[in-house]
Amino acid sequence: MCFFDELFRDATSKGIDQFVILGAGFDSRAIRLARHASRFFEVDHAATQDRKKTLLAKQQQSSSALYVTVDFAHDSLASRSARARRLSAGSSPTSRTLSGSMPALGEPQA
Repeated sequence: MCFFDELFRDATSKGIDQFVILGAGFDSRAIRLARHASRFFEVDHAATQDRKKTLLAKQQQSSSALYVTVDFAHDSLASRSARARRLSAGSSPTSRTLSGSMPALGEPQA
């Protein structure tokens, strides 16, 4: 079992049933762990999300994840997070994770 999958399962055992995956890319947790959580938000670049949806459709897979589009190099994560909060208004506690995206961001700009 993957380290992050264990974290998700541990969080659900503590009553957290909503997850935000920052830089989700081609992560499949929203499909694999759907029975453990009520809602997944996948936050990533629109092109990545579009490609992922196309690949899932070709494999006849579906995901109940809610996609939040963000370009981490140019967009304000705070404004996009506000959109995700509106989508989940009145929902239960949320866990957030950022896995594998940091190298792609490069050096901070002054």
